[in-house]
Amino acid sequence: MENKKQLLNFELKNVLPRTLLSIFFIYSCLPISGIILKERGEIRVGLWQVLQWGTGGTLLSIFLFVIFYKFHRYQKIQKFLSVFYSKKESLLRITLLLLWIFIITNLISFFVFEHIPHVEDSIAQFFQAKTFATGKLFTIPPKHKEFFDQWFIINANGRWYSMYQPVHSLILCLGILINMPWIINPLLGAISALLLYLIAKEVYDIKTAGISLFLLSFSPFFIFMHSEFMNHASTLMFLLLFILFFIKMEKANNILFPLLSGFFLGCAINIRTLTSFCIALPFCIYMLSWFYKKREKAWAKSFLFITGALPQLFLLVGYNYLTNGNPFKFGYSVYMKGGKMLGFGSTIRGGYYSIADAFANNAKYLNLINDCLFEWPIPSLTFVFVFFFLKFRKIKWDYIFLFSSISLLGGYFFYHKVALCFGPRYLYCSMPFLIFLSARGIVALIDYLSNKKITEPNAAEAGLGFVLILCILFMAIFSAPGLINLYSRSFWGVDDKIGQAVRKAEIHNAIIFVMTNKVDQVRTLLHSYGFSYTETEILLKEILYTKIDETIREAETRFSNPEEIKSLLKDSFKRISNEIKLDKNIIAEINETRGYKGYNYSSGFLHNFSDLQSDIIFVRSFAERNKILIGEYPGRNIYLFAPKKEAFYLYMREYELIKVNPDKKQE
Repeated sequence: MENKKQLLNFELKNVLPRTLLSIFFIYSCLPISGIILKERGEIRVGLWQVLQWGTGGTLLSIFLFVIFYKFHRYQKIQKFLSVFYSKKESLLRITLLLLWIFIITNLISFFVFEHIPHVEDSIAQFFQAKTFATGKLFTIPPKHKEFFDQWFIINANGRWYSMYQPVHSLILCLGILINMPWIINPLLGAISALLLYLIAKEVYDIKTAGISLFLLSFSPFFIFMHSEFMNHASTLMFLLLFILFFIKMEKANNILFPLLSGFFLGCAINIRTLTSFCIALPFCIYMLSWFYKKREKAWAKSFLFITGALPQLFLLVGYNYLTNGNPFKFGYSVYMKGGKMLGFGSTIRGGYYSIADAFANNAKYLNLINDCLFEWPIPSLTFVFVFFFLKFRKIKWDYIFLFSSISLLGGYFFYHKVALCFGPRYLYCSMPFLIFLSARGIVALIDYLSNKKITEPNAAEAGLGFVLILCILFMAIFSAPGLINLYSRSFWGVDDKIGQAVRKAEIHNAIIFVMTNKVDQVRTLLHSYGFSYTETEILLKEILYTKIDETIREAETRFSNPEEIKSLLKDSFKRISNEIKLDKNIIAEINETRGYKGYNYSSGFLHNFSDLQSDIIFVRSFAERNKILIGEYPGRNIYLFAPKKEAFYLYMREYELIKVNPDKKQE
């Protein structure tokens, strides 16, 4: 009886956790075919899945062949693959990988992203960086704000500025001052890679650090993110600095370590607050455990850590006060006019977010990180699973890194949107932890195969080395070209066609009116009359945009005061929404006009300076309304950037720059 009880306890202790881990890993892989519905160049999803999993099976076969077949050239193979497993630190290898990251991100920034921000978030932060470069926190908004309306730019209470926290824009400002803003994120990428290596070396060993740096250097998620202007790049660097000095603080009693750790965490909070809080939470819980264990100098280290974070926290509340009018009100709240960002129920986009939706989103996140982290033909988290499945010695940092990743996933459990931008960008800052654990999984698998006498250590290293090299080749040959093709075709609807047209025509002292699509024009007019982000999106979902446009024009003929116009519009929209609801055909029409029959104003706005005194000013076009703005800028040449007439009807993305006579009626 006693033996049966011991056997049951053994099974529960060893078999049950592994079974649950296996189920979770399979769960994270299964939705791939149903969720990632994207094209890779000309390869569509069905063929892509066959190619991906077929290659994965081939790699497994090669691995098994190498470790079991007594291949007499193990020593030469092992020497060739020593780049993965070297226990000796090589400054040359580290330098070459860092240079690779810096050079490839710069090349992609130039050839793929044209040295301009593409995502609306980046454009708003870039605009704020230009404002900082003038020595101001905000500028006086233009008189006719509808012509300059842009996503995530606040135009309220006599202030014009980005809704985002300030630190990333301050860093971009340095690039603007040297007229090279595009170099900032590639530089941050190289610094982050070095920090990742130093953390792995501090926590584990040189071998694990080398594998980690190698994996990061060939992660498309990392490379493409650091080729654009996204604030995830600076957040990652500051979080890695926080972690590095936190680990040093835990090991030593140097007064600088807790101060620096807290300071860099504060910097990260000043860029992406929710992400930084979630990542730091397990570290802070671990720090609280020092008091329970009565560790030496726990109080002193905690006090210094908080003291280090205070300057950045004061910067954040001070910036909020000076821009948003309240030290504890973020720009998000001002821009969304109080709309709820986190939690369940009605969303800022006019939809409804339930707990079931949250679980579905988490499944998508897991699937996306499995696909996008390395773009391998096998799931990217394979070696993380192997590490926790095998009986390999785990240390406390393994669990802290794991729980930080889970904490970030849990934080976005309460956010309604899954944003696929170079990958699941909300989980971007968990990437270092997943890479550390992947490197640990590689080392653990080699150790397991050797200790179990399945094969010799050099054979195991050779087999895994072949698998890694072939995975990287698969990414380079099949995944990367499709991603480059995707990102170079007006990614996020933004490109530099308008900038190229202006430079080619050698235009100066001009206003460029950008013809956008009708839905965008209607949304902009609603914003200009004070409708919130949520109200606008609900109206566009419930009422045909042409009806909204007609109602606005009618209201403007009756009143001139914006508040009176808004009041009348609210009553009219309530009546119209009861009369007409959008069906699938109308929704299709709206989606169709988003991409065609107009140009994305973001592509023009990103060239503007906040003082609007530059040689060229890019504004929205509203046909007859344009005369209002032309009168504000006498002596300027007037141009219209619009789709070519033949492209207008053929749905081709071709545009032309047309010089306009201000006295002539515009269409």
